[in-house]
Amino acid sequence: MLKKVIMLMLCMSMVGSVVWSQEASSSENETITVKKSDLPPAVLEKIETSNKIRQYGEWIGLGKEIGQATREGLSALTNESNKFAHTSVGKFVMFIIAWKVIGNQALRIIITLPILLFVTVIFVWAFKKHCMPFKVITEVKGSDGTVTKTVSRTCLHSKDDHFNDKTADWTLGIGLLYLACLGASLMIMLIP
Repeated sequence: MLKKVIMLMLCMSMVGSVVWSQEASSSENETITVKKSDLPPAVLEKIETSNKIRQYGEWIGLGKEIGQATREGLSALTNESNKFAHTSVGKFVMFIIAWKVIGNQALRIIITLPILLFVTVIFVWAFKKHCMPFKVITEVKGSDGTVTKTVSRTCLHSKDDHFNDKTADWTLGIGLLYLACLGASLMIMLIP
């Protein structure tokens, strides 16, 4: 029974000390709500200024943290992608990315320009050979054995020469072929 009494007194003293400490701490941290109109203007201004400074400090701290996180993230990304780009797999991936961005257009230009240049050279050669007027040298032997050479230029569409009748066909054919190749080359190069 004595043990029970001692235990009861010990428990009551503990509860009393907890209640007393709680009352002491609550009196120090009490919050009082007052209307702004009841405060003097100097105190009110001081309180508002301290609130603004605290709020700006929080915003500045948040901005600083966001900036640091962004900088660290981007530097890590840059460093890791740079390391990856120097490996053989990274070089292949960079090539694939470049090919996806500009490969199709580059291939079109690389293939189309030489074809266009070749067709233009062939057109100029064929046009000069078959469509331009040319010199004809005729030799006439006289009755006394003298040879007379005459130089004349033939026209493209003269009715006197059988070859020149085909010249118009050559001109039309070569011109149409050139225009078809030019149009096809431009379509390959420009149409996505």
